[in-house]
Amino acid sequence: MRKAGFHSVTQEQRFLSAARAWRRGAPAAPICGARTRTGGVCAQAPIAESAAGRCLKHAGSKAQNAHAATRHRELRTGKTSPEALARAEARRARNRLIHAWRRNPSLPGATIDLGPWAADFANAASALGVDVDGLLPAVRDWLAWRFKRTRIDRDDGPGWGRTVRDGLPGKVEAAEAAMVWVRLGDPDRRTRQGRALKAALNRSGEACARSLGFGGGHAAAGTDAVAPGTPGRGPVRAVRPWAATSPDPGSKRKRPDRIRAPRKPEATLHARPGRPRTRPVDDDDLAELARVLWTAGQAARAVHDAAPDAASRLAVLRALSALQADPGDLTAHERWARCVRRFGEG
Repeated sequence: MRKAGFHSVTQEQRFLSAARAWRRGAPAAPICGARTRTGGVCAQAPIAESAAGRCLKHAGSKAQNAHAATRHRELRTGKTSPEALARAEARRARNRLIHAWRRNPSLPGATIDLGPWAADFANAASALGVDVDGLLPAVRDWLAWRFKRTRIDRDDGPGWGRTVRDGLPGKVEAAEAAMVWVRLGDPDRRTRQGRALKAALNRSGEACARSLGFGGGHAAAGTDAVAPGTPGRGPVRAVRPWAATSPDPGSKRKRPDRIRAPRKPEATLHARPGRPRTRPVDDDDLAELARVLWTAGQAARAVHDAAPDAASRLAVLRALSALQADPGDLTAHERWARCVRRFGEG
């Protein structure tokens, strides 16, 4: 039986020399490759449970759950330490709470503990007319993270002012819109009931939607009180908040925020290859198509004349023009062949 490990010093040196290209950050190292908000690609290492080769952040819930199950199995075999598993489960609990806040911003909890800066946070918000205790937990948590970024990590007073003045109203508005659905029982918006409630909300507001009688316990009670836990999805586990600390003088946390890359325009896709353009034809196009028809042979003009209406004749001319512009284009040949089969054989 072959023994594990290296058989010689030369073999070990060759292995380590070849492995340098596959280390984290090396040119040959596998990366996630998902597009980030700043326009780059994610350089995190992919997890084995992701069929698409994504990292833990971009792999999706199914692969993330499988990765968590793998960690629990490795704990029993000693491959994963209890401390590492506890950190991973703490991250999962925070992510689960953040995801639940999208549907129910009133769920109790927090993902950050400002510690000795809690009083400074409340005073800084109060100086700008914001009552921290009156905010929903999801909005308060978001504002606490922004306070840490602008007032603890860096001394950015104007940035904190822009956060409260420009960013906070949008967060409050989005949270209030989500709370409307919570008070209506949080139905699945893809069902008939959810579509009816959405139409009623857009038409006449929450009172009209409530009058439909579809709501669950919150709507039936006629109150804004929300039970702990996302409706229909069970309670959210306790979360260990991240404790804020002062950054070191050379910490990356003192760097400016990265600017989000502009969204790339989506390419317009046709229903099938070579579909004729749908924009209206102008005088220049008509003159060009007339020249194409004049220079075409008798057989091509016969196909054009056999078309029953103006739209069909325009499609024939455009197909003929594309074929004359690029005789080697297979798509243009296919379009012209369809015109011949449709009108030329009749």
